[in-house]
Amino acid sequence: FDDGYGLMGFRGVERVVASISLYSAGISTAIELDTIYATAPIAMCVVDRNGLLISANEHHGLLSGRSLFDTSGAHISLLHPELAEKLQNDFYNLDSGGHASDHEVHIGGRDYAVSVTPVRNASSMITALSLAYFDITERKSLEYKLKEANERLRYMSIHDHLTGAYNRRFFDAIIRREAALYKRRAGKLSVILIDIDYFKFYNDKYGHVAGDECLTQVASTMQESLAGVGGELYRYGGEEFAVVLPEYDASSAHEVCESLRAAVYDLKTPHTGSDCNYVTISAGVATMHETQEDAPAANLAAKLVKAADAALYQAKNAGRNRVEAVIV
Repeated sequence: FDDGYGLMGFRGVERVVASISLYSAGISTAIELDTIYATAPIAMCVVDRNGLLISANEHHGLLSGRSLFDTSGAHISLLHPELAEKLQNDFYNLDSGGHASDHEVHIGGRDYAVSVTPVRNASSMITALSLAYFDITERKSLEYKLKEANERLRYMSIHDHLTGAYNRRFFDAIIRREAALYKRRAGKLSVILIDIDYFKFYNDKYGHVAGDECLTQVASTMQESLAGVGGELYRYGGEEFAVVLPEYDASSAHEVCESLRAAVYDLKTPHTGSDCNYVTISAGVATMHETQEDAPAANLAAKLVKAADAALYQAKNAGRNRVEAVIV
């Protein structure tokens, strides 16, 4: 203790309590330890090197759904199949000078953390493993809810809330990444920019609610068309969308873009403000040439998007409901 009688620490000789043979008030310490083990508020057991239960307390019987009589001598795999192989690995790791890890098991609709401690004989050889089961159901439930919340936040951070397509921020990140990969592997890279024709007139004619429904329908249709193609749909802004196509040359990218245009046209969504009386899209495709100059990836990405945007305006000026392509 310090001068103010505050506890500073202790001095003594460390001993294993179970090995001390003392009597207090006529009661053996060994008996006290057995009583504590038997009545511990958590499930506990001892498993030998053959996987047999050589000891178990009352709570372990409740956990396994078997009486202590039935549990004694039973193989751990009969009670908790998921533990059998893990405990054999624990013996191997401990024999090799390693450590036994805690395990998580699911029993009776609840989750448990199983703490593993080696049991040694007088020669310090490991003869068995002592297991203690801690109920972590509430903790696992909170972890699951936290994981779900994080997944929702991540989804919201990279997706457009209306159409479900990826958002502009994610597009900017992906196009820069793909431009960097293009530089390293000297492959192919194409970008498509898409605009819904006369969308302002559609909003004015049918209202903004109908406009949102139109955006959602067009986006869903294009996503279905892209399924299996290897490209993802992004909402670039307003009624504009984008698609990034890694490893696509000019011909294959144009083919994908044409399939998108046809899919939207085939919806036959009425639009009296359009030249063909249906909702249609115009698109511009830009493909990076393999002999591109040595420029930063961000500059290549910006150049490719700018070229796709120019091709898009060319498609709109040429009458809409069409695809124009350019090689950068």
